[in-house]
Amino acid sequence: MEEMLDSLVIQDRVMVLDGPGPWLIGGLAGDGGSGGPRRAERRGEPHAGARRVRVSRLDARAVELVDLDGEALVRCGVRRCRHVLGLGDAIAIGRAQILGASRVAAIPGSHGAPSVRWQGMLATAEASLRQLSHIACAASARAPVFIAGESGTGKELAARAVHLAGPRRGQPFVALNCAALPETLAESELFGVERGAYTGATRTRAGAFAQAHGGTLFLDEVGELPPLLQAKLLRALEAGEVQPVGGARPIQVDVRVVAASWRDLEDEVERGRFRHDLLHRLCVLRVDLLPLRERPEDVLPLVYDMLQRYDAL
Repeated sequence: MEEMLDSLVIQDRVMVLDGPGPWLIGGLAGDGGSGGPRRAERRGEPHAGARRVRVSRLDARAVELVDLDGEALVRCGVRRCRHVLGLGDAIAIGRAQILGASRVAAIPGSHGAPSVRWQGMLATAEASLRQLSHIACAASARAPVFIAGESGTGKELAARAVHLAGPRRGQPFVALNCAALPETLAESELFGVERGAYTGATRTRAGAFAQAHGGTLFLDEVGELPPLLQAKLLRALEAGEVQPVGGARPIQVDVRVVAASWRDLEDEVERGRFRHDLLHRLCVLRVDLLPLRERPEDVLPLVYDMLQRYDAL
């Protein structure tokens, strides 16, 4: 069944969009605080200084948000009092994020909190909902993003969400696992290679940076890059250009880099294994992903959702 936009994630809460609407989000403050959502016909008087947003349904996958106090909602850097929010989108009001999500089928007989899916990620626990809001906040910016988390926490899913909910959606998303790159081929995989540059280079091949031009390059396990490649990656980030192996001149690239690692790169810097200046370039915005043991409310909904998906195959 096709997913529909039937829930909003507001910080660490879920607002379920039942019925035809309209609905009112009340108590949103410019400092990022948020009050509980209320149906428009039962809203009462807002408290002093609060901002209110009216939500009206457009179709199954989109709603319209209007700031009733004349302030600006911000989506991907565009400021307006009125925005269309689609499934998987995010809009900022002050420091608060409003995410367009879909409800996930509940476990039969359960009376727990509702589960939602946004950009392929399922969340039930308050900590997971906050995590989605942090990802949406990073997506709306244009700066490089560093995603920290243990193996299995969904770093590539989060990187894709940063791309798809951000201003570069519709452009290429290229993922490169730095831990899987042979040291002898890592430079050509990143920056490309010219025909004849070395034995076996029978054709010119674009590297990951050139393939991601205009879009997003996800460097998974960036902490595994050897020191020489770290220096060349730093140069690419600083200059916005790459030098293909065997190439006579650099190539200009316009790429947003999202990097990830299970390692503590600050500790790696202290040990002399990772460049401090490169970490500074990569970690302009940081998203920390929690392991399941720190959000146990997500375990059963995730298992049930996977069983439902496999059963449908």
